[in-house]
Amino acid sequence: MELVGMVLIVAATGVLILWPLLRRTDSASAEIAIAPADHGREKEMALAAIRELEFDYATGKISPEDYAVLRARYEAKALEAITQTAATPAAEVGGGGRHLEVLLEEEIAAARGKSRCVFCGESLPREARFCPSCGAPAGAEVTR
Repeated sequence: MELVGMVLIVAATGVLILWPLLRRTDSASAEIAIAPADHGREKEMALAAIRELEFDYATGKISPEDYAVLRARYEAKALEAITQTAATPAAEVGGGGRHLEVLLEEEIAAARGKSRCVFCGESLPREARFCPSCGAPAGAEVTR
């Protein structure tokens, strides 16, 4: 009788463990098909990836060759997202004949103007002397 009880407990535990994994494949495919494209979010994610890539390159975590490849890939994703979200005509964007590449570079330059902690990468307020996230001095440099 104890053996039957243990087998039932093991079987129930196995079902509880495997149920989310088996159920996930069905619901994940349905969510992907239903969810509308959010190009603004894609643009923000691509720009965040570019900022993180620049930080990794500046700290020596990736090679110049990998940096160039990844930078081109993320810029292409950001440019595609900007292209798809640009619902206004080019004349209204400001300047008429400006290309989307110029808009992308302006957004990247604006993102670079924000100061970040060299240790944890969090945004720093303008008047911060120390990082509110990790406590590192705001003007500190990473030694290799």
